[in-house]
Amino acid sequence: MELKIKGHVCIQKPISVEGLKLDKTADGKKELYVNKIGETLTKIQLQKAEYKWVNEKTGQEETGKSYKSLKGKPVAAFAKTKEVADVDIIDNADRNSYIENEKTYQLISDSLKAELKELCAQNKTMSFKYVNSGFKIHRAVLELWNDKIIMRCFRGRLDQVDLSEDIIDEVKAQDEGVERLSLDALEV
Repeated sequence: MELKIKGHVCIQKPISVEGLKLDKTADGKKELYVNKIGETLTKIQLQKAEYKWVNEKTGQEETGKSYKSLKGKPVAAFAKTKEVADVDIIDNADRNSYIENEKTYQLISDSLKAELKELCAQNKTMSFKYVNSGFKIHRAVLELWNDKIIMRCFRGRLDQVDLSEDIIDEVKAQDEGVERLSLDALEV
């Protein structure tokens, strides 16, 4: 897709982040589910929201809990991070290498704010792994904004994605004659 900025014609290429690489079914389309001992389960839909799990090895219906598979082993979802013992101290400039800011929180703590101010004076900040729930692992980065602690939760780093500048031909959509609003007239 093309984007024009002050007369410069740019090719716009989205950067996507890959999450935790869970095992996939043989066709590679769906996540693989297993029982607690790692035997593959198949999900069979009975009615709209009703389904059952069948053990592929035994052919029997499974009534126990099903798990996602990671490297052939069952894994349970992560619980929300409630305590962080190990923090990385990073340069403030490193924040620019993170890609998707999916969540942002305000943290309230006078002692943490004081420590963060000391780090900011050295052009550094704190960073750590953070999970809200499920299988998405974020990199939390703390920053001071208007004397408030902001925790930004990112996924992905620019140094871990393909940033090649190959030009890809895109299919251009046709304008259907509907008037569009001017972005200049909107407050963002």
